[in-house]
Amino acid sequence: MADASGLARSRRTAHIDVVVGMDIGGTKTAIQVISLATRRVLASERLATPASRRPRALLAALANRVQRLLDQPRERGALRLRALGVAVPGQVDARGTVIGAGNLGWSRLPLRERLAAIFSVPVYVEHDANAAALAEHRAGRARRYSDFAFLALGTGVGAGIVLGGRLHRGVRHAAGEIGDMILERPARRLGWRHAITLADAIGGRTIRNAARRVTGKRLHAAAALRAGSRDSRLASLLGDMADHVAVAIVNTSAVLDLQAVILGGGSAMAGKPLLERVRTAVGAALFRPPRILLSALGEEAQLRGAALGAIDLLQPRRRGRT
Repeated sequence: MADASGLARSRRTAHIDVVVGMDIGGTKTAIQVISLATRRVLASERLATPASRRPRALLAALANRVQRLLDQPRERGALRLRALGVAVPGQVDARGTVIGAGNLGWSRLPLRERLAAIFSVPVYVEHDANAAALAEHRAGRARRYSDFAFLALGTGVGAGIVLGGRLHRGVRHAAGEIGDMILERPARRLGWRHAITLADAIGGRTIRNAARRVTGKRLHAAAALRAGSRDSRLASLLGDMADHVAVAIVNTSAVLDLQAVILGGGSAMAGKPLLERVRTAVGAALFRPPRILLSALGEEAQLRGAALGAIDLLQPRRRGRT
């Protein structure tokens, strides 16, 4: 029978295997540490995305935050990182290279390679809207659907598209970049670079700036949109947002004939005031509209998807599924 000192040593050397999910956004970053055995969240943190846009400095700052979470004392043993999943606001190729992430200023960044070198574990890297679509398909509103889109309405605007039960990334890994959808043709003398895009119209910064102009207050995009149902100064902001989102859904559905569209991201947290207006507009435009639903996972959808991708590296799923 082991003596007390032996039991103490055993407790000290015990480990809890975990994965880390990280959602790196243009303005904020979220991190979760998740038990591989129980899927419980053991630690989490939300922080402003480090101000430096130099990838080396930004990744070093985030790696330090992750390590601090892993080093927190645990009664049942130390946390042992087994895999890392990261969602980013930009296109990602099959090698885990970020082709472009405008809100972070990244281009051709070998993110998987750099993070694997820092942490010495397998790394999953995915476009944030794709990661959210993965999470909603596994654990959210889209569990019953094989063909749907997740619309990420935040600092930027994007979509994660699932067709036939699989993520559709496109041949250049740029499927779902609906923020580039043109809403208004520019004057011919100006050229197409001056076209008004969906991201120009409803990106988080645009909403915040518009709300500040009419109220004089600094409001988060979701708060400004929610207020639009009761504050006449912000009513047009809510109405315009709903109209633009409806246009995106109608245009996407006309091409893909989707079963459902899930609204997620920070701006979608405006909730029912936005949802009801979008449903009304889409229903008026389409004979057989898709179901339009709010994300079940809220602002954690991208984060959950990143963590699920990390788990899949260790516990692969059947082929043909997201």
